[in-house]
Amino acid sequence: MSTTKKKRNWSKVNRNCSKTIKFRLSDNEFAQIANAAERQSITIGAYARSILLNTPIPRQSRRPLAKKDMAIIGRYLGQLGRLSTYISQTTKSPYITQETLSVLTETKQLLLQIHSDLHTLLQQK
Repeated sequence: MSTTKKKRNWSKVNRNCSKTIKFRLSDNEFAQIANAAERQSITIGAYARSILLNTPIPRQSRRPLAKKDMAIIGRYLGQLGRLSTYISQTTKSPYITQETLSVLTETKQLLLQIHSDLHTLLQQK
């Protein structure tokens, strides 16, 4: 007899959501609501519920990464790939040359840029 654990759907915990509310919005109104929800990294429904019912945003509410965030992450992954190449180059030479120093300087600059960009991104959230 095998026992398999059923995965719990945390989005419905402690909430019996069987009713819906439908209303029409202009394109501008919808864009404002969608932008506000995206800034808080939550769904439009969670944002509307928190505003209409004056309740805190649920902690477990998650939203997939926005396209702009995915682009930033892709850029960082590319930069990290370059860094690994630079580090590999510097470890192959037993001597410190001018080329090794320039590779290390560029590596440092890339790391500082990644740090700065991530700091800015986190301040926006």
